[in-house]
Amino acid sequence: MEILVSPRSEKTAAALASAWPNVRRAASNAEVVEGSDVILLGMRPNQLTDATAGLPFREDQTVVSFLAGAPKALIEAAVAPAGRVVRVNPLPPIRLRKGPVVQYPATRWSRTCSAGSAT
Repeated sequence: MEILVSPRSEKTAAALASAWPNVRRAASNAEVVEGSDVILLGMRPNQLTDATAGLPFREDQTVVSFLAGAPKALIEAAVAPAGRVVRVNPLPPIRLRKGPVVQYPATRWSRTCSAGSAT
């Protein structure tokens, strides 16, 4: 599985690409969306509209949102026509690799990603 990362943070994208053989820095956010079945959104809620404007989402994609407090309807509108939006809320202990990560609705992808991660 190839993982495409946004060029938004050049230093972080380069570090991830050099650390993991299956990670590649994309030239643009549009390239990330075009080349992905699952897209992870991690930004401040007030950045959502600008960050997703004009991106080529597809009906067969799942968008996983880490946007705390953003209404699901707002996210769905921003990523239309993406077929599914999953909201994820990693609670503070996640930085210690402990504690729950709330996901709604559960999907095959989200269950697969969290399988075996319980501590």
